[in-house]
Amino acid sequence: MTNNIKRRLGEHNSKDSKLATARYRPLELAAYIAVEDDNRAIGLERYFKTGSGKAFLKKRILPDYAEASSGKPYEARHGDYFQIQRAK
Repeated sequence: MTNNIKRRLGEHNSKDSKLATARYRPLELAAYIAVEDDNRAIGLERYFKTGSGKAFLKKRILPDYAEASSGKPYEARHGDYFQIQRAK
């Protein structure tokens, strides 16, 4: 979760990053969702890490991105990045 997507993506792609995503650099932003409060953002982030949340992302949010880049239904790949942003 972040309130500044450009900054957060930069943090993930930084050479000095020790984040869990460091080994997948460079990351490319595939999609983001803006919500109005932190509680909703945290809830969505937790949901999208579950099996049904991942299925929802693949089917409803990222299918066009995946098919355009690979011709296959979306599968999490190295360098794919999804972020939830708190609306300002």
